[in-house]
Amino acid sequence: MKIDFKLIMSLLILASLTSFQATAQEVEVEEEDEDEVVEEVVVTGSRIARDPNELAQPITIISGEEYRNRGYTNAAQALTDLPGVGTVNSLSGDQSGLSAGQQIAANFDLGSDRTLTLVNGRRFVGSQVPGSFVSAGSGNAVDLNNIPAALIDRVEVLPVGGAAVYGADAIAGVINFILKDDFEGAEFNINQYDYAGMETDSQMNFTVGGNFAGGKGNVVLNAQFESIGQVFYDQANDRLYNCESGFFFRNPADTGQQMYAVAGTVYPLTLPESWHFGKANAQGQRAFGDNGGNLCPTLVSNPVEGLLTVYGYNEVGDPNCFGIPNYWCGALPDGNFYTFDAPGNLAIMDPGVPYGRYYYTRGSSIYDIQKNRVLRSGFERRNLTGFLNYDLNDSNRFYMDFFTNDYFAEDDGSSSSAHYSDYWFGYADSDNCNAGGNCYSPLASIPISFDDPFLTPNSRAILQANGFGTGDTLYMQRLWVDLAPTLRGDGFDNESNVQFYTTGFEGEFSLMGLDLEYDTGFSWGETRVISNEPFVVAARWAAALDYGINPNTGQIDCKFNYDPDYQLPATGLQDSDYSTLGGGVGLGSPGDCAPFNPMGFNNPDNAAAKDYFTGNTSYGGTINQQSYWGQVSGQLPAIFQSGNFGGPIDFVVGFDNRKESAEYVSDPMAYFAVTIRGSAQKGSGGQYKVKSNFLELSIPLVEDLPFAEEVRLDYGTRTLENANISRTNEYDVSATSLFWRINSDFAIRASDQTTTKSPNLLDLYGPRNPTFQQALDPCDARYVDDGDFPANRRANCIADGIDPDSFRSFVAGGTVQGTSGGNPNLLDEQGETTSFGLVFTPTYDFLEPFGNFSLAVDLIEIYLTDYVTTFSLQDFMEACYDAASFPNNFCLNFQRDGDGQVIDFQVGAGNSGVIDFGTYVYRLSWDHNIASMLGLRRDLGDIGLTWRGYQQTSRNQADSGDPEDLVDRTGWASDPEWLWDLNAAWSFNNLYAYYQVNFVDGGWINKSQTDTRADYYLGVNGQPITQFDSYWTDLVGVAYNYDDKLSFTVRVNNPLDHDGSESRYQTERGLSFVGRTITTSFTYRF
Repeated sequence: MKIDFKLIMSLLILASLTSFQATAQEVEVEEEDEDEVVEEVVVTGSRIARDPNELAQPITIISGEEYRNRGYTNAAQALTDLPGVGTVNSLSGDQSGLSAGQQIAANFDLGSDRTLTLVNGRRFVGSQVPGSFVSAGSGNAVDLNNIPAALIDRVEVLPVGGAAVYGADAIAGVINFILKDDFEGAEFNINQYDYAGMETDSQMNFTVGGNFAGGKGNVVLNAQFESIGQVFYDQANDRLYNCESGFFFRNPADTGQQMYAVAGTVYPLTLPESWHFGKANAQGQRAFGDNGGNLCPTLVSNPVEGLLTVYGYNEVGDPNCFGIPNYWCGALPDGNFYTFDAPGNLAIMDPGVPYGRYYYTRGSSIYDIQKNRVLRSGFERRNLTGFLNYDLNDSNRFYMDFFTNDYFAEDDGSSSSAHYSDYWFGYADSDNCNAGGNCYSPLASIPISFDDPFLTPNSRAILQANGFGTGDTLYMQRLWVDLAPTLRGDGFDNESNVQFYTTGFEGEFSLMGLDLEYDTGFSWGETRVISNEPFVVAARWAAALDYGINPNTGQIDCKFNYDPDYQLPATGLQDSDYSTLGGGVGLGSPGDCAPFNPMGFNNPDNAAAKDYFTGNTSYGGTINQQSYWGQVSGQLPAIFQSGNFGGPIDFVVGFDNRKESAEYVSDPMAYFAVTIRGSAQKGSGGQYKVKSNFLELSIPLVEDLPFAEEVRLDYGTRTLENANISRTNEYDVSATSLFWRINSDFAIRASDQTTTKSPNLLDLYGPRNPTFQQALDPCDARYVDDGDFPANRRANCIADGIDPDSFRSFVAGGTVQGTSGGNPNLLDEQGETTSFGLVFTPTYDFLEPFGNFSLAVDLIEIYLTDYVTTFSLQDFMEACYDAASFPNNFCLNFQRDGDGQVIDFQVGAGNSGVIDFGTYVYRLSWDHNIASMLGLRRDLGDIGLTWRGYQQTSRNQADSGDPEDLVDRTGWASDPEWLWDLNAAWSFNNLYAYYQVNFVDGGWINKSQTDTRADYYLGVNGQPITQFDSYWTDLVGVAYNYDDKLSFTVRVNNPLDHDGSESRYQTERGLSFVGRTITTSFTYRF
């Protein structure tokens, strides 16, 4: 065990020094303090029991009573209310880093895996299992839904380090949930949550506890059931899905600007005739929203109805591609765009208004696929938690805890399986050709023959008018959201199970005249997630698309059903091979196939075909954690104490060892890549072990001196060994903290800590599988002057042989296939955290008539190196071209062809970043008795005000790790300088009421852009704007305790039902609020 003995010895020498106050201490020790004694408890930030008001580090304590009075229904809600401390909340399970319904704590927005979450001072099993679509970065973070809110005694939030005390991962601090593990009686609680009138959610809790064995033992059980309803966008009001206003990515009249527009604003660019459709004004201009107010972006290049084109080109949104011919954009020779408004029936498509994204426009007439996406996933959750404590004798106790959590989450609007038929995906694949040499892929544009039997007479007439006839073939582009998952039902779902068990012994013993305490135990935990989603078998879909007229029936049928010499276009396999196609998935027998009409959206006649080529795939992952620990605490022998000290030296010494493992198991359908847009999805797994020893000392330096009522030095050190399958890393971390109470009114506290974070399981062992991504290519003429360092970007693109004034990158509009996954060679992140604070608790007599005041101000600074970041293709390209040095290592993670087009990439986690973060944390409180304040005889209760503020001073960040690339976004609207809340509370007898205001600062929209060009952003009236205004929201609540048994609470968020359009909110900020939400809670104790 590596301990900083030099510092310890220096402190012990200091302990031996005599001081003039020794006599004063001896005189006063005989007197008995008549003041109320504050109970010393173990508080987060130290394993040594102490007065929570005399800590050397800032800490926020949220009591269980506050949870009940404010109607918090889950463990995360109180954290969400804290400025600068929040939670990452997943509303959807579709390709996100979180499973649907999970909530993860994240201090200072530094990443959820950099805040250590504890339960009763101990680690809990992580929640993010490896998976094919799971983002790295939070694998060890704890889902707060595993913690029963009904059992919370208090929550302690420490925003400063903690690695020396609790081990790795406590970079942005520690959040410790202290639960009631000794309970007598029973309590029933039911909560209802009105989600702005769109859905009503419910939650029930039942807690029971009691003593046994003559009071030697106590057992507590809590059961919780929660049901959250699924909500789709088309159920939401306009405030959540607003298609009538917003920023456009580019003002087409000036490619160097972005503009804010509302429905009815005249479009400033004269459009070609093909865009008019009778809706242009006399100058050939269109207005935003003239097709019914729809300004939302639509994927007009791949409408779900199908876009019929000449050569497969479909960049409808490119305002520069018009001319003769203009079918590069997807128009037919008559200049019109055509989709299928019914099965096989062509109709003119209104393409909407271009805004700089070639594949998207605003306000086209195609079906808006967003309406069938899930706004909020639905889930059902069942928790069972229990505690058992038993006194073996007067000095030794046995304890056992268990937590189980089962939930089922669904997202029936998930698009994770949706795929495209688009010319850009139609690469030549020599392994995907038939015997005639036709390299056909279902991902390419769908060929539609003039003689296609599914075409209506109206469609053939339109094609004939455009010069097409028998033997001609056109190409259809489409987004297939109506294959799998379907529009409603049969979507994406997760089944999750969490189990966590702790058992151990604790007690007191004497050794060599010392009174000592001990704690030793073992924990085991596991999180298992199984994901289910529909899939399409590529070969069967290709067979269903390969149809004709069956000569035996005269009906449209799959050629596979009637052609004895049939050869599958998608693979070229002979019928003898069908039985082994794709890991055992074949085409079946002739007669099984049903023809699929691809022309038109959600055709009910395609049901039989969908049954033929769709199925359900399941894949899953597991995280396992095993820990064992032991510690001894007490006071050092009297030989280490002296009269100059303020008291005995407390110590804790111990060890904790932990093993974390993860596994991802791929479904056979994904493993053999038999699905549409399928690439082989491999499984993965791995583990790491952390061994650590720790020592903590609390040394009272002086006591009862002028301007030094108490001075205490806290010191902790820990050695860590982190070993995974690739390497073993060893680290030492330490923490030195000073608490100096000047007098009963003022105290100063300071802390300096080194800290570390182990790479989480997802970063290490996430499966490395194919992925599809797109990126706004920095060398594209549209984006070369964007970014934080536009001069570097332009120069580096030129150095790479790309002309940034004319280059147009296909990856900016379509996806490219690459690979993504974990990195077992990651190092631990390293950090240093410092804090300095002032605590003011005035006791002046002249202030007594004005109530009780307290003020705490702390400056916190965190410097982090080698931080693990997960780069996307966009991140790698920006880091490559925006860097001061070029070429650099980031440029190696993507490849271009001879024309500059991106053809491959490799993304994943790496040690590359630097963060230099600073913030002030404020807390000001006041309370008073109303009768005393107003000189009344009648008691009117107590009132209180609490202001909690977070003032960010810096967030310098460079994903490249190069200090020259550091960018401070403090003061941007996306990274506000100020966050604060103001709480006003009134309590009277059994009634408690409160009102809370939450403030969010304004700031620069994008300072990098507006420093270069002040009119880069145009407001709703055409005026240049550079910043967004600040805003505030509010909530109100009341709690009533009828008696000791019955209580009732109501909590109303957004009580005035604001939608974001009110005058107090800036129009251009585009705020949209879900609406008024109401939580009611009923509790009965017996």
